Amino acid sequence: MQKNVTLSAVRGEENYDAYNLSPDACAILISYSGENPNLLALNTILRTRNIPTIAITSIGENRLSQECTCFYRLQPVKNSTRKSATLPLIPPSSSY
Repeated sequence: MQKNVTLSAVRGEENYDAYNLSPDACAILISYSGENPNLLALNTILRTRNIPTIAITSIGENRLSQECTCFYRLQPVKNSTRKSATLPLIPPSSSY
């Protein structure tokens, strides 16, 4: 892809990174429940900066999937212990 990738490994560092992303960046936020308060706060920072966000969650309706730019909802694959993403990318305003 030849794109810069930033991973925040230290708690609190993600906010610093969010404030310092370039305007053409995109953020991917991953949360099982979609209700993680740190990620919701991070998403708010990114939205105020007009940075698009892609959320990956596995539980139906949740705040992160409603407040992000678009999201993937993970669902278990039948007859398998592995999990796979349900496609396509879903805008939060659609009913799914």
